[in-house]
Amino acid sequence: MARFIKTLALFVLPLAVVFSFPVVVFIKSGELYSLPEVEHLANTTPVLFGAAYSNFLQEYKFEMTQMRRPQVLALGSSRVGAFNSRFFKHPETFYNATGDVLAFSDFQNYVDGLSQKPSIIIVGMDQYFFNPARPIDDILERPNPFTTHVSAQDIVIEGMFGQGGWWRVYSDYAQGKFTLGELFAPRHMSTIGLRAYAGDGHVNDGSHYPGNIDTDPQAEQHITDTIAALVASINDTDGAEYGPSITPHALVQLRALLHDCQEKGIVVVGFLPPFAHAAYQALLAHPNAPYAKTFKTLPGVLASIYREYGFGFYDYSDPAFVSGSDKEMVESKHGSEKLYARIVLDMARRSGVIAPLVDAPMLQKQLKAATSSYMLYSLQ
Repeated sequence: MARFIKTLALFVLPLAVVFSFPVVVFIKSGELYSLPEVEHLANTTPVLFGAAYSNFLQEYKFEMTQMRRPQVLALGSSRVGAFNSRFFKHPETFYNATGDVLAFSDFQNYVDGLSQKPSIIIVGMDQYFFNPARPIDDILERPNPFTTHVSAQDIVIEGMFGQGGWWRVYSDYAQGKFTLGELFAPRHMSTIGLRAYAGDGHVNDGSHYPGNIDTDPQAEQHITDTIAALVASINDTDGAEYGPSITPHALVQLRALLHDCQEKGIVVVGFLPPFAHAAYQALLAHPNAPYAKTFKTLPGVLASIYREYGFGFYDYSDPAFVSGSDKEMVESKHGSEKLYARIVLDMARRSGVIAPLVDAPMLQKQLKAATSSYMLYSLQ
C-alpha cells in the first residue's frame, strides 16, 4: 500500500506542479466565479467583469436584466456596448444587455424570456443582418441561448479545459498580459476575470469599458490598424458588411420583432451603428460596386419599416453624422462612449421617446469638458 501511495504521489506531483499556477491565477482573478456570485457583486458594489477563458456573457446579461428590471434596455452586438446609463436622467432605469445578441431570433428570445418587459428598447441593427451573403442561420435564427442554466461546474470546465485556459494562462503571463503584482494589488472596485484585470470588461450597468486606451500607445495603434485594415478591405466587390441586396428573410424577421414589441407595449428605437469615418468614405468611393445600392438604400428601407409600427429609426453609419470622428472610435466598427453620447444627444433631438430621458444640456457640457478622446466617465 505504501508503495502504491508513493507511486501515485510521484505520478500526481508533476500534474500538481503544472496546474498549481493556473489554479492560483484563476481563483485570485475571479475567472472561476459563478454567475450568481458575479450578479450579487454587481448589485452591491462597483464591478468590472471580464473573463478571459470562458464566455457566459449573454447568460450573465440576461440574468442581470431579470434582476434589474430596466425601463430602458439596449440590445445588440458588441457594437452597441458603449451606451452608458449615465447618459440618462435616471441611470438606474437603464441596462445595456448588448454583447452576444447577434441574430433576429436572439432579440425575440431575449424579449420573450423577460418576466418584466422594458418600456423602451434601443436596438442596434448591424448592417450584416441584411446581407444575403451571410448564412441564413447566422442572422435569422439560432438556438435560444437564454434558457441555459450555467452552473459553477460549467464555468470551471469551460475556462480551464474547454478554452484551454490552464495552458493559455502560461502563455498570457509570458507575454506580459498580466502580472502577479496586478492580481494581488488592492483595487477600489471588484475586478472579476483576467480581461478585467487588464482594464477591459463590463461594468454594473452592462456597458463595456474598453480599458485605459488614452494612456496605452499600443491600444491606440491597434485602433489605427483596425481602421486601416477595414478601409483596405473595401473595394469594387467587398463592401464591408453590405451585400448586393437586402435579405427579404431578414425584413420578415424584423417586422415580426417589431410587431411583437408593439403588441407587448414596448417602444423600439432602432439604429445602424457606426463604422469608422474613413471606412464610410471608402464605401462612398465605389458607387458602381454591387453593394453600392444596398449601402445607399438600407437606412431608408429600415426607417420605413420602423415607421409602419410607429417607431423611430436612425442612421449612424458614419460618425460624422453626429459630429464625431475616427478619434472617437475604439475599433473600426466600435464607437467609443464619447461617440455614443453624441448619438444619444442626436436621438434625443429627433425622437420624442428618447428626449424626456436625457438631460441634453448636461450631456453636452460633459462632452465639452471631456479630456479623453474616448471616455466621458471614469470607472465607478
